[in-house]
Amino acid sequence: MPPVIYLAAIIRVVFGVVLIRAAPASRAPKFLRVFGFIIIIGGLLTPFVGVRFAHVIFDWWSGGPGLVRVFAGVSLALGVLLLYAMADLLLVRRSRR
Repeated sequence: MPPVIYLAAIIRVVFGVVLIRAAPASRAPKFLRVFGFIIIIGGLLTPFVGVRFAHVIFDWWSGGPGLVRVFAGVSLALGVLLLYAMADLLLVRRSRR
């Protein structure tokens, strides 16, 4: 297995921990905790799933333009929700400068 997959797993776990730690000060703490735990679980499963299974998932996801648009819309919605949840934290940091 390529060592890059371990780096991807570590980055996912760290990002999940950051979301969980930031959750209490956010507008949507439950969402950030759940989303953080989902990302951590995905990061922990990454080395076990392996590259072959990742290719199977990518092939399935790229099944057609309709499916790609659905995943793009879901990704955009999650990004907007994350920005909304973290807006207070971002504004507080800006006002301290």
